[in-house]
Amino acid sequence: MKNLFFKKTYILLFLCQMLHYNTIAQHKNHFEELCNYHIQDGQTISWLAFVEEQLAYLTPAELRLLRNHVYARHGYIFKTEELKAYFSKFDWYKPQLAEVENLLNKLEKSNIELVQIFENAKTFRPSPLTGLDSRSLLKGCWQLGSTTIASNYNDRFSFSIDDYSFAFIGGKTDNNISARNLDFSGRFTIPDNNKIEFEIITKDMLVKFPGPSYTDAKTGKKVYRTGLRVETIHYEKSEGYDYKTVELGDFTHYTNPDGLEKHFVKINGQIYWRISLEGCD
Repeated sequence: MKNLFFKKTYILLFLCQMLHYNTIAQHKNHFEELCNYHIQDGQTISWLAFVEEQLAYLTPAELRLLRNHVYARHGYIFKTEELKAYFSKFDWYKPQLAEVENLLNKLEKSNIELVQIFENAKTFRPSPLTGLDSRSLLKGCWQLGSTTIASNYNDRFSFSIDDYSFAFIGGKTDNNISARNLDFSGRFTIPDNNKIEFEIITKDMLVKFPGPSYTDAKTGKKVYRTGLRVETIHYEKSEGYDYKTVELGDFTHYTNPDGLEKHFVKINGQIYWRISLEGCD
């Protein structure tokens, strides 16, 4: 019994460590992707627009570097040693001008404005000290990666604070059923301010089913095809519900250049945007 306990504990710690590394890798890749487009190649900034879905993943320090790239590309002489050292690593950076504002085109000014909006966005970190409750801030329908509402939507979370129920609705952007994230629902709790625990009462599962048979032309053997279908599992309390705990990031609010207020939160390393205060359809 003791060996089984230590074995389970080891596996749990291993999975937690892998989840931690995966989250770091996801975040690192987002910044590196932007660097490849906007920083390492000094010419792309003049025609490539920043987008909200990318900027939401970046830290304030990374946003500052991205914004100052616009000036670096025009040869701006930075006054801080930190920025001088950072941009000096790139062959294309040629510091020669003390003022470059008049050299910025319309797109570059728009990029700077958008980055500054994210730098100045209001971030809410729920805690007993602030009096903010993560559960109340989660109310509504949240969509992965975009605030655009369309028939082929991305993954969504729907949270209700009336009974602390939730539903995860897998994105319908892929016709291949085996490639889709499957739905699950139940109740949620916030065991601490950086975690969200899902008590899963129902979830969809991919189940194989036998299909028609055919005779293999080479071997002459009968081969049976198999298909996939989705079946919904309902857990009974007596059996014990399924649980899943993931990282919960800070809540962020800002107003974009079009005057639209937007809220987003990071769940399990992914950015979700609130598209409605009501539940998802």
